[in-house]
Amino acid sequence: MRAKKLAILLLSVALAAMLTGCPWDQDEPSGSSSGSSSSSSSSRPDDGGDEGGGSSGSSSSSSSSSQPEAPVVESIQVQARKTVYFYGEAVDPATLTVTAVYSDGTEKTVTDYTVSPEQFGATGTQTVTVAYTSPAGDEFTATFDVTVHAKLTSISVSPGSLECFVNEPIDENALTVTANYNDNTSHEVTNFTVSPDTFSAAGTQTATVTYTENEITETAAVSVTVHAKLTDISVVENTRTAYDLYDTVDKDALTVKAYYSDGSEKTVTDYTVSPEKFTGEPGTQTVTVTYQGQTATFTVEVNDPGYRITGNTYKVNTTEGLLAWNEAVQSDLSLNCTLTEDINMAGKTWTPVGSSFSPNDSYQGTFDGQGHSITGLAITINSTYGNATLFDYIGSNGTVKNLQVEVNYNVQQNGVAGGIAYTNYGTITACSVTGNITADAGDIGGIAVNNFDNGTITACWYNGQLQGHNIGGIISNNNNTVTACYWGGNAGQGVNSNMGGTVDATKVKDTTTWADAVEGMNAALGSNDYEWQLIGNTPTLVTRTSETILGRLEQLASHLR
Repeated sequence: MRAKKLAILLLSVALAAMLTGCPWDQDEPSGSSSGSSSSSSSSRPDDGGDEGGGSSGSSSSSSSSSQPEAPVVESIQVQARKTVYFYGEAVDPATLTVTAVYSDGTEKTVTDYTVSPEQFGATGTQTVTVAYTSPAGDEFTATFDVTVHAKLTSISVSPGSLECFVNEPIDENALTVTANYNDNTSHEVTNFTVSPDTFSAAGTQTATVTYTENEITETAAVSVTVHAKLTDISVVENTRTAYDLYDTVDKDALTVKAYYSDGSEKTVTDYTVSPEKFTGEPGTQTVTVTYQGQTATFTVEVNDPGYRITGNTYKVNTTEGLLAWNEAVQSDLSLNCTLTEDINMAGKTWTPVGSSFSPNDSYQGTFDGQGHSITGLAITINSTYGNATLFDYIGSNGTVKNLQVEVNYNVQQNGVAGGIAYTNYGTITACSVTGNITADAGDIGGIAVNNFDNGTITACWYNGQLQGHNIGGIISNNNNTVTACYWGGNAGQGVNSNMGGTVDATKVKDTTTWADAVEGMNAALGSNDYEWQLIGNTPTLVTRTSETILGRLEQLASHLR
């Protein structure tokens, strides 16, 4: 019975040793002890069957083995759940998990670490370093990369205003959108949107430009002037329906209206017209009005006034045109006249040009016949005094040239008659006069009555009957220069009275022919644009060309032979 109790006691002690992690040595001698000891008191068993009747005790002792070394940190690991940041943003520790890895393979999340940099001051790929110091004082680091973007702060739009039509889209290509960032940089962007991009009503509207980058959205407003779309135009009024050739369209006479898709209308002035100037043949002409792609037409009657004005020059092509110049020059004696066609003055009334020898009252312009003729010029004077001539007074700056005139002058009282002029103080070159000139009581000259002061008459001729007093085939009275002039008819002398001037005037008769006259006159013309050519029996003006010059040289050579 005692042996059984002892066995139970030993089993209990061994179990306790196992639970406390202490080794148990069953072979240790009794009565001895090591480090710690435990004891228990035994109690006698109450069974009355033990003959010994006494108690016995036993002692036990145990010794512990050495403790293992504590695990230490060998490295750290970083898990970054956020790898995209903005310029100027700080590292977010809430997105980091830093783990310490121990020598025994165990891991532990730590928070007492540091990061560098703490805030991003540059854009692009950046490296973040995590540093951790273990309880043993050892330092460990780990790194991870992030992408840093500049942060969109605003956008700017140029131009700040646009125009469009109702229900037609805005021209987004006309916009320049610039994105601005928190690192003080900016650049143009294209993937923006405009809303709304069409408008259903005319007027001033607002569109919003929107741009998104890295989940940041910025907007800017653009003013939009919305026009109703032009659908048609019309000329609702035209107060001038008659024009002359070479007139320009009188836009002040027109009222043009534009009509729009919203039912509105307005009067417009910034339209164009075609033609702007009337040319071509006289008659009904159509004018086209154009405004922003729409057109309308109207018709006018175009008359030929016989002239057109270029600068200070009348370019005359009809009798009416020459008479218009004759009227205008009475109040402006500097007006030039250029003939572009032959003129027939039969049945028309002519007023001589230039009423006095004074500069203000004498003709100071240029009359260029351009080789053309004035025929049928008949002047009859029955009054006490009057002159029959084209020009009364040609001033010192006046010129008459390249003109052929057929006249019938009849002065029945105390006037004078001269084919081209009464008194010449200027220049008469390459002119001819044919026809009869009569002055019952006055002086007569085939080209001019008087050639005074600085007056010159060059390469001119007259052929016809002169009746009156003091007759000169070229001029009646001269005190300056007459060069290479010829006359035919009844006049006995080229100059009736030469008062110190130079005279080169020859009558065509006997051995002097009109062919000789042509040669003599052309030699004196120099660089004049026109020259004389014998056509039929009398000289005729033609345009001087290389061919006519060659012909003249051949004629001269033949004459010399």
